[in-house]
Amino acid sequence: MGLPPGLHWVIVLVLTGVTFGVFAWVWMFVEASYVKKIRPQSKALVYYAIALAGLLIGSFIAGMLQETMPDASKILGGLSQLSFIVLLQVGHFSLKSSLEEYYTRVENMHLHLSGPMTFFFNTIYFQYHLSEIRRWKQTARLI
Repeated sequence: MGLPPGLHWVIVLVLTGVTFGVFAWVWMFVEASYVKKIRPQSKALVYYAIALAGLLIGSFIAGMLQETMPDASKILGGLSQLSFIVLLQVGHFSLKSSLEEYYTRVENMHLHLSGPMTFFFNTIYFQYHLSEIRRWKQTARLI
């Protein structure tokens, strides 16, 4: 079913730092798109898109209200950020579940991903495993 994205996780980490997190967003969508190809029922891409749209729209509206209604702006901004964080984490765990299911049931690799690592290091953590899976598929050995 094709190879996973092949960028080394250290490069993802460095590019994320250099771009102040923007690259992580891009790569998150790359990973979710790959998972959507191997597990069409995966909803991670949808959660990520809604989270990003909600963050941008909420921030824009909060910024517009800041001059006229500063209290409402703070409340809306806080709710926007909270919903963004929740949807983002739901997306991460949806991606985790889809990866585990595919690489256990279909590819028979018995992939098990850590919940805390998914919560804190998500994109980098997923890429580490996707790179290992890619290497295994290309060389038939895990390093």
